[in-house]
Amino acid sequence: MVWCVRQTLLRVWDCFLVEGPKVLFRISMAILKHHCDTLTSQPDTISVMRFLKSCTKVLFDADGLMKVF
Repeated sequence: MVWCVRQTLLRVWDCFLVEGPKVLFRISMAILKHHCDTLTSQPDTISVMRFLKSCTKVLFDADGLMKVF
């Protein structure tokens, strides 16, 4: 399980080193797009922040994330 998170992190880091800081914006937009339905159903901003904090800890699908961005 930890390896999957590391694999995603290394994939993002690799893209960052190749393409530069614009990748960070694209990755963050891909995460938001991937969880759009859940984010819009949250009742307040504190719930949104809690969800975003928790979803980054379980982001395993590096290939899916790269396809979105």
